[in-house]
Amino acid sequence: MVIYEIPYGGWIYNKDEISIRELIKCLKVGWREKLVYRSNIVMDDNSNDYKGFIPQETVILDLKGDIDDIFNRLNRKTRNKIRRASKIGVKIRYLSMSELGDFIRISRILKKRIGQPCYEEFYYKVFEKYVTEHRIQCLAAEYNNEIISGGILIANKNFSIGWIPGRKADIPNNLYQNELLFWEHIVWSKRNNIKYLDLNGLHQKKLPHLARLKLSFSKDIRRFYAKNYNRVRYKILSSIQNIVKKDI
Repeated sequence: MVIYEIPYGGWIYNKDEISIRELIKCLKVGWREKLVYRSNIVMDDNSNDYKGFIPQETVILDLKGDIDDIFNRLNRKTRNKIRRASKIGVKIRYLSMSELGDFIRISRILKKRIGQPCYEEFYYKVFEKYVTEHRIQCLAAEYNNEIISGGILIANKNFSIGWIPGRKADIPNNLYQNELLFWEHIVWSKRNNIKYLDLNGLHQKKLPHLARLKLSFSKDIRRFYAKNYNRVRYKILSSIQNIVKKDI
């Protein structure tokens, strides 16, 4: 099963004519297959549509107002960290298609550390598809002429989302490169007339440090919903495969 780090999905449909469950029932799941469903961000929080689903959270930032208004809406500590990062020499680079490999190298480092795959070929294909439409951008934080952190932003007319992260290990805590990167996400999104920036997930217990960083930019927490569908035989097969991997 490959989901290529796509955090949201769902269908475009008429709620008056069909429900989520009815749509899912229309999909036949084979005995060796698993269906992973992720809704889009639920802006009106009508959780009645998702009874029995697992609620998950993300943080969004409303981009109303001009760029100075948005900066002034941030809390004082966050504004100071953004200024501090620039003052000590952290710089943000907008990477082109030919420079994408510079970011992917640090994304590979992060993915290896957290035990996740790095879909390098897929990133290139998505970047090539949307870069001419100004719907994707790779931003990198550079310090002492070295890329230390970065991320790929992908967008439609309403939302931009911090999609793929990358980060070197053992970065000093006082560089505040991530605060500066998040701010530049805002700048790029605003420049492209996008309404909201989505910070892609909020895990306050599992990733408390990252959660604090995201909540320092916005307290607007929204839900999306998840559910996995598979047959009993799939579960048995997966259990056997896990046992074999452990023995190897």
